[in-house]
Amino acid sequence: MSFNNKRAKLIVLDGGDGCGKNTQTLKLVERLQAEGKKVKYLTFPDYNKDTSIFVKKYLNGDFGDRESVKPQVASLFFALDRYAT
Repeated sequence: MSFNNKRAKLIVLDGGDGCGKNTQTLKLVERLQAEGKKVKYLTFPDYNKDTSIFVKKYLNGDFGDRESVKPQVASLFFALDRYAT
């Protein structure tokens, strides 16, 4: 995506699972588009991609409980998913 040297804004909504991030993000996207703004919507992890398999396994406890997985390793699962997007 090229912005041709125009200023762009990056808006990030972050929070725990089930706190309403997606609901609020979709409302924000709708509002910005109604104002004529160009919007690129990204969400992570992208559970529709094969690269999210490690995130799914981690969250399902397939690698052990979350406390037993080193944070550096767990962050790699999420980083791989973002990189593939």
